Amino acid sequence: MKSYVSLVYVVVLSFISCKSVMMNMYGIKDPRKLSNHEISIKAEKLGIPSNLSYTLKPIYFKALIQDDTTKPYGINVSGGKSCGPLNDYMQPLQLMYFDSAGKLISFHINCYATGFPKLHWNNKGQFDQFIPASSVPLTENVVTRQFVLSYLDPVDGYSNYPANKNIAILFWSDFMYKQSKELIRVANQNLKLDRTHNTAILYVNVDNNYTDTALSKNIKADN
Repeated sequence: MKSYVSLVYVVVLSFISCKSVMMNMYGIKDPRKLSNHEISIKAEKLGIPSNLSYTLKPIYFKALIQDDTTKPYGINVSGGKSCGPLNDYMQPLQLMYFDSAGKLISFHINCYATGFPKLHWNNKGQFDQFIPASSVPLTENVVTRQFVLSYLDPVDGYSNYPANKNIAILFWSDFMYKQSKELIRVANQNLKLDRTHNTAILYVNVDNNYTDTALSKNIKADN
């Protein structure tokens, strides 16, 4: 009887700790506030050029759901259905490609990537071409390049991207360092397929955006 009770206890514990173990295996940590200096050091380790390194303004995710903020850009993201309402645009790992007019034409987020323990971003061969085929179904009204750029701050205070290049924007974080590293690798490798050499990737750290309690819980629920 004693051995049976012990076995049940072990099984119960395994279910309780399952999410924590899974998060550890995916390399997901609790988000914490980072200084720009810390972000610079971590970005350098990931091979991110300093002039292409940015942070996301704290109000970005709130701005997505405020009509008075998004209406001037013709944006409506409240009807997202793939990861839940709005969640497509609130994921910690994102890669967005925009055309010359600033329209979002290719969109990739962590909850569309498969694989374990490393996310497989090219699970359908999307990145075998440039520009990659969008992983996330695009709606008529989505975020625009101008909208996202208006919420970026250069990490070093003076970073700027080449004005004559097309823009891709990549969200990364230290709390998902392992998965961020893979996304950056895939994006950089895909960029080599751009025969025009006319595209620059802006690397945007979002750690400080996810120290908000609600968003932090959302991460743990979605991954």
